[in-house]
Amino acid sequence: MTNLEGKVLTFDTAHINERSRMIAIGIDARRQRFPEETPYCYQPLAHRAEENRWCEETRTKVVKDYNVRDMYI
Repeated sequence: MTNLEGKVLTFDTAHINERSRMIAIGIDARRQRFPEETPYCYQPLAHRAEENRWCEETRTKVVKDYNVRDMYI
């Protein structure tokens, strides 16, 4: 695959898992905002829940500029 700049990329498991963290972080952010709801369990990253908590650290290290890890098919 190529990205929008034409650079050839390989979407390996590590890349897909890192990009998928946004799903788990988004679920946790909603869980914190709406604690009365039963949160969705995103199975691929369920075992990594602690590192995908919505907090200032994940906001700056994962969420900020997340789009640079976008995947185009």
